[in-house]
Amino acid sequence: MQLLLEATEKNPDLKDVRTSLAVRKRAWEDHCSQEQVRLAKMDCMDGISVDTEAAVIHGSQRDIGDWTTQFASRLAYEGKVFISDFVDVNVWIETAVRSFTRDADAYDSKIGIVFCGYGSAQIFPSLFEVSVAEFIGDNIVSKVGSQTRISRGLESQIFQFATTSMVDVFTQGYGFEIWIAVQRAFREKSRHLVTSILTEIGAENVVPDLEQHLERAEAEFRGQWTDQLYNSNFVNLRRSIGTLPVDEIVHLAETLVVLESLKEKVTSASQSVGGLVDVAIITRYEGLV
Repeated sequence: MQLLLEATEKNPDLKDVRTSLAVRKRAWEDHCSQEQVRLAKMDCMDGISVDTEAAVIHGSQRDIGDWTTQFASRLAYEGKVFISDFVDVNVWIETAVRSFTRDADAYDSKIGIVFCGYGSAQIFPSLFEVSVAEFIGDNIVSKVGSQTRISRGLESQIFQFATTSMVDVFTQGYGFEIWIAVQRAFREKSRHLVTSILTEIGAENVVPDLEQHLERAEAEFRGQWTDQLYNSNFVNLRRSIGTLPVDEIVHLAETLVVLESLKEKVTSASQSVGGLVDVAIITRYEGLV
């Protein structure tokens, strides 16, 4: 289903019955082909072997192939998506299964487990995050996330999990909403500026690969402004934290959580961050405090 949603989002023609069969078929096949190329570059997630993946694909094609065909027909009947007259069900199932065995982002719900502390032979602490998504048969689908090891050259590090918008602003100088807004504004205004100039001078079709040039400019712009904020905020903050005593680190951690809780309380109906804040410290010689 997720593959279908992504395809229709990128190709509105799939939802328009007036679009010719050839155009809809090409749009669907192009999307599936791009997904297959993307997934082929990924390894199976931890706990999933290539043999297990192949077995799941074969079993799914055998057990739900007819249901998938009926599902596509039902979507067409209800006027939602029109792919039933050309879809290759086996390719659809194969691509969907590979998405769930190789791409952790394909799962809407995941459980994060963070291991943090000292090994028996470690002088400095380390952190290791594992994201657990689902079971496929007897196998746990998981993916290694953030990880770091403090050393003499890396005096401190900050990681935030789950809801992070306010912490991002504090540490990086911008949150995800700001990042999206800036990117969207640059994309819209830069394209409008270029196309307006080309139209005014009568050269709309003169510049080859215009989209590629604009995408490259967008990437360079994004790198420039985010790197500048990162270096002026996070780098200095990380350097300062490396010299703080334990009690001040505790206060900083608590403050960051309280700021996130306050933001959620006044700006979000879900209020997913709140309640009492407990701060735990793990030291080399005292353990969990």
